[in-house]
Amino acid sequence: MLSTVRQFEAAAEEQNLTISVDTIGDVPWVQADGVKIGRVINSLISNAVKFAPRGGSVQVEISLADNPADLPAHAPTDVMTPAVVVQVIDDGAGVPETDAEAIFEPFHRAKNASAKQVEGAGLGLAVSRSLIDLHRGDIWAQPVSKKSTGGRFVFTLPLSTTL
Repeated sequence: MLSTVRQFEAAAEEQNLTISVDTIGDVPWVQADGVKIGRVINSLISNAVKFAPRGGSVQVEISLADNPADLPAHAPTDVMTPAVVVQVIDDGAGVPETDAEAIFEPFHRAKNASAKQVEGAGLGLAVSRSLIDLHRGDIWAQPVSKKSTGGRFVFTLPLSTTL
């Protein structure tokens, strides 16, 4: 995880961003393909760095959800628990409700990506969803609202997964 975050140090420094990684509570190890999960984390942090405002921040939070009540907002109703939960949070514009599901479709680009002239083909989140699906996990974007601002992408890796 830390090696993935370090890949973005130069880009973060260029934009005066802070990137932090926090583990909340006791989080068990999960049987997973480290390369595939690394690609997912890389994609989510890359997007967060692209969309965070100059001088902003990107946070990666890792926690354990023992049951559905422990999951973050907007979790799909069928998320398996117990699961490790990874959230990548930035203080950019966030994802509008209208784009929250569509951004995981291949070649879909959020409206604010075009407005900010952010480069990309619209494949990173689609690939990330496929990789998380292989692990029987879930991935979603929490849409911005009056109560939550910024970008928040969440994925889970169930503890009972057999690869």
